[in-house]
Amino acid sequence: MRNILLILTTLICYSSYSQNWSLFPLNQESFFSDNSHLGNMLIDSYKMDSVKVNGFDTSLYFRKNLNLQGAGACYINSLQNIPWGHDNLYNINSLIQRSDTIFFLSNFSSKPFYFLPHATVGQSWTIVSTYSLNDYNQITITCTGLTLQTFLGITDSVKTFSMSANGTSVNQTPVDSFEMRLSKSHGLIEFVPFNLFLYHPSNVFFNSLKLIGIDSVGILYGYRQPNFSDYFHLSIGDLLLWEHSYDPANIMYPTWKEYFKDSITNVLITPDSVIYTYDRTKLDTASIITHEYNLIDKFLFPEFGNIVGTTPIWIGFGNNRFSGAYPWFSNKVFYWHSTSLLLNIDSITNDSITTFSFATEASTIDTTNCQTNTPFDVKFDFTVDTRTGVTQHCYYNFDWDCYTLIGSLVNGKQKGDITLSTIELHSTKILSLNIIPNPASENIFIHDILPSKNIRYEIFNSIGQKVKVGNLEENSISIHELSNGPYILKIQTERGYILGKFIKS
Repeated sequence: MRNILLILTTLICYSSYSQNWSLFPLNQESFFSDNSHLGNMLIDSYKMDSVKVNGFDTSLYFRKNLNLQGAGACYINSLQNIPWGHDNLYNINSLIQRSDTIFFLSNFSSKPFYFLPHATVGQSWTIVSTYSLNDYNQITITCTGLTLQTFLGITDSVKTFSMSANGTSVNQTPVDSFEMRLSKSHGLIEFVPFNLFLYHPSNVFFNSLKLIGIDSVGILYGYRQPNFSDYFHLSIGDLLLWEHSYDPANIMYPTWKEYFKDSITNVLITPDSVIYTYDRTKLDTASIITHEYNLIDKFLFPEFGNIVGTTPIWIGFGNNRFSGAYPWFSNKVFYWHSTSLLLNIDSITNDSITTFSFATEASTIDTTNCQTNTPFDVKFDFTVDTRTGVTQHCYYNFDWDCYTLIGSLVNGKQKGDITLSTIELHSTKILSLNIIPNPASENIFIHDILPSKNIRYEIFNSIGQKVKVGNLEENSISIHELSNGPYILKIQTERGYILGKFIKS
């Protein structure tokens, strides 16, 4: 969701704009962890890099001066025209400063969130939300202390703020369980996302983001964001075991899987690329094993480097990696949307692993006239991590064509099975969903999966349009509102997604 509609004017960046008690100091990238997602640590970053004075107001813009190869002078213009499906609830695109007050505008409320960074101890103010589905509409922020604190090896003056609300929601962690902390020289070091002050229905939970790293004009404290070479670093002798799944759009055709193991035989690293040479042993759908030698896979900086550099929750520009398989996308500059970074400890190797995904709806930019072109029902996506590089890549049109890493041996450390055994691989296949009755008119029943409110399902029609989504809280899904015809049911589990086909009659 975009918070402020940006006007197509040149942003003026003042290198001298620097203030004590700024929420986000100019040109400092601050990395925050969010532990609210199933025990995993999600990492988001904030970098205010552009300032524009408008009379009594100063607009503070985030990540507008990124050096993005590929987009060139079209970068600012193109941001206005692309779909913003990558935005999440917490993301900040811009703030407004008026005197000593910082305002955050949201589509959820006609009244803004605002913050008083120069508040004195004991000073309070109240945020009022007009969002009608909130159980309560006021949250009061109070400055409760000013002390010297140490964080990331830095000692600085820090203000602490508490929060209290004029009501509660059932099962919702109250906002007074959290606090906000503001450093004099380095900005926020802990805060509740601003949008939650305005949008907090009972099914949305409060949480706080905590500072884990700072990149202040090249001076690093704490967490360091991985770069291109951190993701692509395989060596000779490393092994990758893949599952290739194909699901045709025509509901009458069966899905199929095949498996193959790649053994790295040579690695060539240049300033803008990593090139792997590998031998492949392949197990096809008929359980026939074949061998291919001296295959080459190239990971180019223009494809991945800019996207890696703009994570998390932002946009990168890169060339199309699929141009060989899909020549109609050749020589195009794509918009890629990135997710949050996920940081966890690998249970097998005990290594600290950073993972993130990025996707494009095949939206391209014509750099000759800065025009955006968006095709219909086409999508590419990748997931990469700092252990093995690419762990999944998929192409979606009316078909689904996905490659998923299911085992690896990297730097002598094994994860999953790396043997290409027919019996073992067949026993680990994820089967298609068993949907009954089929055809169905009112409800379909799924008996392969234990229902849970945490399991998400999506239903697509025969031309790939998403027509229904929900949580699989019971074994049955109502389909009475769907038109007659073929559909695909996609269920997301911890192991990945499972597909099933049915006909509404």
